[in-house]
Amino acid sequence: PTQGSYNVKEAFAELRIPIAARQPGVYNLELTGAGRYSDYSLKAVGGVWTYAGGIEYSPIRDITFRGQYARAVRAPNVGELFGGFQQGFATVVDPCTTAAAAAAGALRNTCIATGVPAANLGGGIPSTLQPNSQIQIGAGGNPNLDAERSTSYTYGVVLRPSFIPGLSITADYFNIKISNLIFAAGGGAGGILDLCYNVFQDANNGFCQLVTRNSATGAIDGVTNPDGSVAVVFQGGANLSSLKTSGIDLQFDYNRNLGFGLLGETSRLNFFFLGTWTKNNTIRSVNGDPATDTDCAGKFGVSFCGQPQPTYKWTSRLSWIDGPLTTSLRWRHLGGATDDDPTTDYTVERLKAYNLYDLSFSVDATDNLTLAAGVNNLLNKKPTELGSNAEQANTYPGVYDVLGRDYFVSAQIRF
Repeated sequence: PTQGSYNVKEAFAELRIPIAARQPGVYNLELTGAGRYSDYSLKAVGGVWTYAGGIEYSPIRDITFRGQYARAVRAPNVGELFGGFQQGFATVVDPCTTAAAAAAGALRNTCIATGVPAANLGGGIPSTLQPNSQIQIGAGGNPNLDAERSTSYTYGVVLRPSFIPGLSITADYFNIKISNLIFAAGGGAGGILDLCYNVFQDANNGFCQLVTRNSATGAIDGVTNPDGSVAVVFQGGANLSSLKTSGIDLQFDYNRNLGFGLLGETSRLNFFFLGTWTKNNTIRSVNGDPATDTDCAGKFGVSFCGQPQPTYKWTSRLSWIDGPLTTSLRWRHLGGATDDDPTTDYTVERLKAYNLYDLSFSVDATDNLTLAAGVNNLLNKKPTELGSNAEQANTYPGVYDVLGRDYFVSAQIRF
Protein backbone atom coordinates (compact mmCIF):
# COMPACT_ATOMS: atom_id res chain seq x y z
CA PRO A 1 0.00 0.00 0.00
CA THR A 2 1.03 3.57 -0.71
CA GLN A 3 -0.58 6.04 1.62
CA GLY A 4 0.35 8.82 4.00
CA SER A 5 0.03 12.51 4.65
CA TYR A 6 1.47 15.38 6.64
CA ASN A 7 0.65 19.02 7.31
CA VAL A 8 2.60 22.22 7.77
CA LYS A 9 1.86 25.53 9.46
CA GLU A 10 3.77 28.60 8.37
CA ALA A 11 4.32 32.24 9.19
CA PHE A 12 6.34 34.58 7.00
CA ALA A 13 7.30 38.22 6.60
CA GLU A 14 8.88 40.26 3.82
CA LEU A 15 10.57 43.65 4.02
CA ARG A 16 11.75 46.18 1.45
CA ILE A 17 13.79 49.13 2.72
CA PRO A 18 14.51 52.10 0.42
CA ILE A 19 17.83 53.66 1.46
CA ALA A 20 18.42 56.39 -1.11
CA ALA A 21 17.08 57.58 -4.46
CA ARG A 22 17.88 60.12 -7.15
CA GLN A 23 21.04 61.41 -5.54
CA PRO A 24 24.45 61.96 -7.14
CA GLY A 25 25.93 58.49 -7.69
CA VAL A 26 22.82 56.77 -6.32
CA TYR A 27 19.81 56.61 -8.58
CA ASN A 28 18.30 53.92 -6.32
CA LEU A 29 19.45 51.81 -3.37
CA GLU A 30 17.20 49.21 -1.69
CA LEU A 31 17.58 46.39 0.78
CA THR A 32 15.21 43.42 0.94
CA GLY A 33 14.69 40.72 3.52
CA ALA A 34 12.36 37.79 4.05
CA GLY A 35 11.87 35.11 6.67
CA ARG A 36 9.63 32.09 7.05
CA TYR A 37 9.04 29.61 9.88
CA SER A 38 7.50 26.27 8.90
CA ASP A 39 6.28 23.70 11.43
CA TYR A 40 5.93 20.25 9.83
CA SER A 41 4.03 17.40 11.43
CA LEU A 42 6.87 15.13 10.25
CA LYS A 43 8.97 14.15 13.26
CA ALA A 44 12.22 14.11 11.30
CA VAL A 45 11.64 17.63 9.92
CA GLY A 46 9.87 19.49 12.71
CA GLY A 47 10.23 23.28 12.70
CA VAL A 48 12.56 24.93 10.18
CA TRP A 49 13.57 28.50 9.35
CA THR A 50 14.23 29.91 5.88
CA TYR A 51 15.37 33.41 5.09
CA ALA A 52 16.80 35.65 2.40
CA GLY A 53 18.48 39.02 2.15
CA GLY A 54 19.26 41.09 -0.92
CA ILE A 55 20.42 44.43 -2.25
CA GLU A 56 19.70 46.44 -5.40
CA TYR A 57 21.87 49.39 -6.40
CA SER A 58 21.46 51.64 -9.42
CA PRO A 59 24.22 54.24 -9.84
CA ILE A 60 22.26 55.61 -12.81
CA ARG A 61 18.82 54.82 -14.19
CA ASP A 62 20.19 52.59 -16.95
CA ILE A 63 22.08 50.09 -14.75
CA THR A 64 21.03 48.05 -11.71
CA PHE A 65 23.33 45.74 -9.77
CA ARG A 66 21.67 43.13 -7.57
CA GLY A 67 22.57 40.28 -5.26
CA GLN A 68 20.86 37.92 -2.84
CA TYR A 69 21.74 35.29 -0.27
CA ALA A 70 19.09 32.75 0.68
CA ARG A 71 18.57 29.75 2.93
CA ALA A 72 15.81 27.36 1.84
CA VAL A 73 14.41 23.91 2.63
CA ARG A 74 12.47 21.26 0.73
CA ALA A 75 10.50 18.80 2.80
CA PRO A 76 10.24 15.28 1.35
CA ASN A 77 7.11 14.72 -0.71
CA VAL A 78 4.45 12.09 -0.09
CA GLY A 79 5.94 9.61 -2.58
CA GLU A 80 9.42 9.90 -1.09
CA LEU A 81 8.00 9.35 2.39
CA PHE A 82 5.21 6.84 1.93
CA GLY A 83 5.82 5.05 -1.38
CA GLY A 84 4.83 1.36 -1.17
CA PHE A 85 7.56 -0.96 0.09
CA GLN A 86 8.93 -3.40 -2.49
CA GLN A 87 11.37 -6.26 -2.10
CA GLY A 88 13.80 -7.74 -4.59
CA PHE A 89 17.16 -9.45 -4.88
CA ALA A 90 20.71 -8.28 -5.56
CA THR A 91 23.79 -10.36 -6.31
CA VAL A 92 26.09 -9.03 -3.61
CA VAL A 93 28.67 -10.43 -1.21
CA ASP A 94 27.88 -9.61 2.41
CA PRO A 95 31.20 -8.27 3.82
CA CYS A 96 30.48 -10.07 7.10
CA THR A 97 30.82 -13.44 5.31
CA THR A 98 34.44 -12.76 4.28
CA ALA A 99 37.42 -14.19 6.12
CA ALA A 100 38.46 -10.69 7.18
CA ALA A 101 35.27 -10.36 9.23
CA ALA A 102 36.26 -13.32 11.40
CA ALA A 103 39.54 -11.63 12.43
CA ALA A 104 39.71 -9.04 15.19
CA GLY A 105 39.29 -5.50 13.91
CA ALA A 106 36.90 -2.77 12.83
CA LEU A 107 35.08 -4.95 10.27
CA ARG A 108 34.31 -7.64 12.83
CA ASN A 109 33.18 -5.04 15.37
CA THR A 110 30.89 -3.35 12.85
CA CYS A 111 29.31 -6.65 11.81
CA ILE A 112 28.57 -7.59 15.42
CA ALA A 113 27.26 -4.09 16.19
CA THR A 114 24.80 -4.34 13.29
CA GLY A 115 23.35 -7.67 14.42
CA VAL A 116 25.57 -10.50 13.20
CA PRO A 117 26.21 -13.25 15.80
CA ALA A 118 29.96 -13.73 16.26
CA ALA A 119 29.63 -17.44 15.49
CA ASN A 120 28.30 -16.69 11.99
CA LEU A 121 31.10 -14.36 10.88
CA GLY A 122 33.44 -15.30 8.03
CA GLY A 123 31.51 -18.37 6.87
CA GLY A 124 31.65 -17.50 3.17
CA ILE A 125 28.91 -18.42 0.68
CA PRO A 126 26.89 -20.56 1.20
CA SER A 127 26.57 -20.20 4.94
CA THR A 128 23.97 -19.40 7.60
CA LEU A 129 24.75 -15.71 7.14
CA GLN A 130 24.38 -15.79 3.33
CA PRO A 131 22.90 -19.03 1.96
CA ASN A 132 23.40 -18.05 -1.72
CA SER A 133 24.82 -15.32 -3.93
CA GLN A 134 21.80 -13.04 -3.51
CA ILE A 135 20.62 -10.89 -0.63
CA GLN A 136 17.25 -9.26 -0.06
CA ILE A 137 16.84 -5.60 -0.93
CA GLY A 138 14.02 -3.16 -0.23
CA ALA A 139 12.88 0.03 -1.93
CA GLY A 140 10.06 2.51 -1.53
CA GLY A 141 9.24 5.44 0.68
CA ASN A 142 11.39 6.34 3.66
CA PRO A 143 9.27 7.87 6.48
CA ASN A 144 12.43 8.94 8.34
CA LEU A 145 13.57 11.40 5.66
CA ASP A 146 14.65 14.85 6.79
CA ALA A 147 14.20 18.01 4.73
CA GLU A 148 16.75 19.05 2.14
CA ARG A 149 18.50 22.31 3.04
CA SER A 150 20.12 24.73 0.64
CA THR A 151 22.20 27.87 0.70
CA SER A 152 22.42 29.96 -2.43
CA TYR A 153 23.69 33.27 -3.58
CA THR A 154 23.10 35.11 -6.82
CA TYR A 155 24.44 38.35 -8.19
CA GLY A 156 23.93 40.07 -11.49
CA VAL A 157 23.16 43.17 -13.48
CA VAL A 158 20.13 44.64 -15.27
CA LEU A 159 20.77 46.92 -18.25
CA ARG A 160 18.03 49.17 -19.64
CA PRO A 161 19.95 51.69 -21.76
CA SER A 162 17.97 54.87 -22.30
CA PHE A 163 19.63 55.36 -25.70
CA ILE A 164 18.07 52.06 -26.92
CA PRO A 165 14.37 52.29 -25.93
CA GLY A 166 12.67 48.94 -25.37
CA LEU A 167 15.86 46.98 -24.60
CA SER A 168 16.37 45.06 -21.35
CA ILE A 169 19.29 42.70 -20.63
CA THR A 170 19.77 40.76 -17.41
CA ALA A 171 22.61 38.44 -16.46
CA ASP A 172 22.76 36.60 -13.15
CA TYR A 173 25.32 34.20 -11.70
CA PHE A 174 23.89 31.53 -9.38
CA ASN A 175 25.60 29.21 -6.91
CA ILE A 176 23.48 26.66 -5.02
CA LYS A 177 24.51 24.07 -2.45
CA ILE A 178 22.05 21.46 -1.16
CA SER A 179 22.76 19.34 1.89
CA ASN A 180 20.68 16.40 3.13
CA LEU A 181 19.96 15.68 -0.53
CA ILE A 182 17.30 12.99 -0.97
CA PHE A 183 19.08 10.58 -3.28
CA ALA A 184 19.39 6.83 -3.87
CA ALA A 185 21.81 5.81 -1.13
CA GLY A 186 25.20 4.45 -2.13
CA GLY A 187 24.15 3.70 -5.70
CA GLY A 188 22.62 0.37 -4.64
CA ALA A 189 22.92 -2.48 -2.15
CA GLY A 190 26.57 -3.23 -2.97
CA GLY A 191 27.57 0.37 -2.43
CA ILE A 192 25.67 0.60 0.86
CA LEU A 193 27.32 -2.53 2.27
CA ASP A 194 30.76 -1.43 1.13
CA LEU A 195 30.39 2.04 2.66
CA CYS A 196 29.04 0.69 5.92
CA TYR A 197 31.46 -2.19 6.53
CA ASN A 198 34.62 -1.35 4.57
CA VAL A 199 34.72 2.46 4.50
CA PHE A 200 33.06 4.00 7.55
CA GLN A 201 33.00 0.90 9.79
CA ASP A 202 30.65 2.58 12.27
CA ALA A 203 27.27 1.03 13.12
CA ASN A 204 25.87 4.51 13.76
CA ASN A 205 26.77 5.75 10.27
CA GLY A 206 23.81 6.52 8.01
CA PHE A 207 24.69 3.79 5.52
CA CYS A 208 24.78 1.16 8.26
CA GLN A 209 21.34 2.34 9.34
CA LEU A 210 20.03 1.17 5.95
CA VAL A 211 21.02 -2.44 6.71
CA THR A 212 18.55 -4.55 8.73
CA ARG A 213 19.39 -8.17 9.54
CA ASN A 214 17.57 -11.27 10.69
CA SER A 215 17.64 -10.84 14.46
CA ALA A 216 18.33 -14.57 14.92
CA THR A 217 20.95 -15.35 12.28
CA GLY A 218 22.20 -11.98 11.06
CA ALA A 219 21.31 -12.85 7.48
CA ILE A 220 19.85 -10.32 5.05
CA ASP A 221 17.08 -12.65 3.96
CA GLY A 222 13.82 -10.66 3.93
CA VAL A 223 12.55 -12.17 7.19
CA THR A 224 10.21 -10.02 9.30
CA ASN A 225 11.69 -9.69 12.77
CA PRO A 226 9.63 -9.74 15.99
CA ASP A 227 9.87 -5.92 16.19
CA GLY A 228 8.31 -5.62 12.69
CA SER A 229 11.53 -4.69 10.86
CA VAL A 230 12.36 -6.51 7.63
CA ALA A 231 15.85 -7.95 7.03
CA VAL A 232 16.84 -6.09 3.87
CA VAL A 233 19.29 -3.54 2.56
CA PHE A 234 17.12 -0.48 1.95
CA GLN A 235 18.26 1.27 -1.23
CA GLY A 236 15.57 3.91 -1.51
CA GLY A 237 15.97 7.62 -0.86
CA ALA A 238 18.09 8.81 2.05
CA ASN A 239 19.61 12.09 3.27
CA LEU A 240 23.19 10.97 2.74
CA SER A 241 24.20 13.01 -0.31
CA SER A 242 24.71 16.62 -1.38
CA LEU A 243 24.57 18.71 -4.55
CA LYS A 244 26.38 21.78 -5.84
CA THR A 245 25.47 23.65 -9.00
CA SER A 246 26.43 26.97 -10.52
CA GLY A 247 26.04 28.83 -13.76
CA ILE A 248 24.67 31.92 -15.47
CA ASP A 249 21.16 32.88 -16.53
CA LEU A 250 20.92 35.38 -19.40
CA GLN A 251 17.74 37.15 -20.49
CA PHE A 252 17.34 39.51 -23.44
CA ASP A 253 14.10 41.38 -24.18
CA TYR A 254 13.69 43.95 -26.96
CA ASN A 255 10.57 45.78 -28.18
CA ARG A 256 10.56 48.08 -31.19
CA ASN A 257 7.77 50.01 -32.89
CA LEU A 258 8.06 49.63 -36.67
CA GLY A 259 6.02 52.65 -37.70
CA PHE A 260 3.92 50.69 -40.18
CA GLY A 261 1.35 47.92 -40.11
CA LEU A 262 -0.78 45.80 -42.40
CA LEU A 263 -3.80 45.55 -40.11
CA GLY A 264 -3.26 48.68 -38.07
CA GLU A 265 -1.56 52.05 -38.23
CA THR A 266 1.61 50.61 -36.75
CA SER A 267 3.06 47.30 -35.62
CA ARG A 268 5.57 46.15 -33.03
CA LEU A 269 8.44 43.66 -33.05
CA ASN A 270 9.45 41.77 -29.91
CA PHE A 271 12.48 39.51 -29.42
CA PHE A 272 12.89 37.47 -26.24
CA PHE A 273 15.73 35.15 -25.21
CA LEU A 274 16.21 33.19 -21.97
CA GLY A 275 19.22 30.89 -21.66
CA THR A 276 21.18 29.03 -19.00
CA TRP A 277 24.80 27.95 -18.92
CA THR A 278 25.34 25.28 -16.27
CA LYS A 279 28.97 25.38 -15.17
CA ASN A 280 28.69 22.37 -12.91
CA ASN A 281 26.06 20.12 -11.39
CA THR A 282 28.03 17.99 -8.94
CA ILE A 283 26.39 15.26 -6.89
CA ARG A 284 28.32 13.93 -3.89
CA SER A 285 26.79 10.54 -3.24
CA VAL A 286 28.50 10.19 0.16
CA ASN A 287 28.54 13.27 2.38
CA GLY A 288 32.05 14.12 3.50
CA ASP A 289 33.79 12.09 0.78
CA PRO A 290 34.96 14.20 -2.23
CA ALA A 291 36.03 11.00 -3.98
CA THR A 292 32.33 10.25 -4.60
CA ASP A 293 31.72 13.50 -6.53
CA THR A 294 30.19 13.19 -10.01
CA ASP A 295 29.65 16.25 -12.20
CA CYS A 296 26.50 15.65 -14.25
CA ALA A 297 26.62 18.87 -16.30
CA GLY A 298 26.47 17.76 -19.92
CA LYS A 299 25.90 14.11 -18.98
CA PHE A 300 23.18 11.46 -18.69
CA GLY A 301 22.86 7.73 -18.04
CA VAL A 302 21.66 4.98 -15.73
CA SER A 303 25.07 4.65 -14.06
CA PHE A 304 24.51 7.80 -12.04
CA CYS A 305 23.19 10.99 -13.62
CA GLY A 306 19.80 9.79 -14.93
CA GLN A 307 18.04 12.38 -17.07
CA PRO A 308 20.27 14.56 -19.30
CA GLN A 309 21.56 17.82 -17.85
CA PRO A 310 22.67 19.89 -20.87
CA THR A 311 25.40 22.47 -20.32
CA TYR A 312 23.58 24.95 -22.56
CA LYS A 313 19.85 25.41 -23.03
CA TRP A 314 17.70 28.30 -24.16
CA THR A 315 14.31 29.43 -25.41
CA SER A 316 13.89 32.39 -27.73
CA ARG A 317 10.86 33.94 -29.42
CA LEU A 318 10.42 36.48 -32.22
CA SER A 319 6.94 38.04 -32.33
CA TRP A 320 5.34 40.52 -34.71
CA ILE A 321 2.30 42.25 -33.24
CA ASP A 322 0.26 43.89 -36.01
CA GLY A 323 -3.03 45.26 -34.70
CA PRO A 324 -5.11 42.31 -33.48
CA LEU A 325 -2.76 39.71 -35.05
CA THR A 326 0.32 38.27 -33.29
CA THR A 327 2.71 36.03 -35.24
CA SER A 328 5.40 34.21 -33.22
CA LEU A 329 8.31 31.96 -34.04
CA ARG A 330 9.89 30.13 -31.08
CA TRP A 331 13.27 28.36 -30.98
CA ARG A 332 13.95 25.83 -28.20
CA HIS A 333 17.45 24.42 -27.81
CA LEU A 334 18.99 21.77 -25.57
CA GLY A 335 22.71 21.12 -25.71
CA GLY A 336 24.24 17.69 -26.16
CA ALA A 337 24.98 15.23 -23.39
CA THR A 338 27.45 12.37 -22.93
CA ASP A 339 26.94 9.06 -21.14
CA ASP A 340 28.19 9.29 -17.56
CA ASP A 341 30.11 5.97 -17.60
CA PRO A 342 33.41 6.40 -19.51
CA THR A 343 34.52 2.83 -18.84
CA THR A 344 31.73 1.07 -20.75
CA ASP A 345 30.64 1.29 -24.39
CA TYR A 346 26.85 1.64 -24.50
CA THR A 347 24.33 1.74 -27.33
CA VAL A 348 24.25 5.53 -27.12
CA GLU A 349 27.39 7.33 -25.97
CA ARG A 350 26.37 10.83 -27.04
CA LEU A 351 23.06 12.69 -27.39
CA LYS A 352 23.41 15.45 -29.98
CA ALA A 353 22.19 18.99 -29.42
CA TYR A 354 18.48 19.28 -30.12
CA ASN A 355 16.47 22.14 -31.66
CA LEU A 356 12.73 22.64 -32.06
CA TYR A 357 10.95 25.45 -33.92
CA ASP A 358 7.33 26.41 -33.23
CA LEU A 359 5.10 28.77 -35.25
CA SER A 360 1.90 30.28 -33.87
CA PHE A 361 -0.73 32.86 -34.77
CA SER A 362 -3.27 34.53 -32.50
CA VAL A 363 -5.90 37.13 -33.28
CA ASP A 364 -8.09 39.21 -30.97
CA ALA A 365 -11.34 38.69 -32.87
CA THR A 366 -13.31 40.80 -30.37
CA ASP A 367 -12.69 42.29 -26.94
CA ASN A 368 -13.85 38.98 -25.47
CA LEU A 369 -12.57 36.39 -27.98
CA THR A 370 -9.01 35.39 -28.93
CA LEU A 371 -8.39 32.69 -31.54
CA ALA A 372 -5.05 30.90 -31.89
CA ALA A 373 -3.55 28.30 -34.22
CA GLY A 374 -0.10 26.99 -34.98
CA VAL A 375 2.29 24.10 -35.15
CA ASN A 376 4.87 22.88 -32.63
CA ASN A 377 8.00 21.18 -33.93
CA LEU A 378 7.58 22.83 -37.32
CA LEU A 379 10.37 20.82 -38.98
CA ASN A 380 9.13 17.52 -37.53
CA LYS A 381 12.39 16.91 -35.68
CA LYS A 382 12.45 13.46 -34.04
CA PRO A 383 14.19 12.87 -30.72
CA THR A 384 17.40 10.86 -30.53
CA GLU A 385 16.82 7.11 -30.43
CA LEU A 386 18.09 5.90 -27.08
CA GLY A 387 19.54 2.59 -26.00
CA SER A 388 19.38 0.58 -22.80
CA ASN A 389 21.85 2.91 -21.11
CA ALA A 390 19.28 5.71 -21.28
CA GLU A 391 16.25 3.96 -19.82
CA GLN A 392 15.95 6.60 -17.08
CA ALA A 393 16.24 9.33 -19.71
CA ASN A 394 13.86 7.83 -22.27
CA THR A 395 13.55 11.27 -23.79
CA TYR A 396 14.95 14.60 -22.83
CA PRO A 397 12.62 16.20 -20.27
CA GLY A 398 10.36 18.95 -21.56
CA VAL A 399 10.93 19.56 -25.26
CA TYR A 400 12.46 16.12 -25.81
CA ASP A 401 9.14 14.38 -25.22
CA VAL A 402 7.78 15.86 -28.47
CA LEU A 403 7.64 12.94 -30.88
CA GLY A 404 6.67 14.81 -34.04
CA ARG A 405 4.92 17.77 -35.62
CA ASP A 406 1.95 18.90 -33.52
CA TYR A 407 -0.86 21.16 -34.79
CA PHE A 408 -3.14 23.07 -32.46
CA VAL A 409 -6.17 25.35 -32.57
CA SER A 410 -7.63 27.11 -29.52
CA ALA A 411 -10.12 29.76 -28.51
CA GLN A 412 -10.19 31.91 -25.38
CA ILE A 413 -13.43 33.55 -24.32
CA ARG A 414 -13.45 36.23 -21.62
CA PHE A 415 -16.66 37.10 -19.78
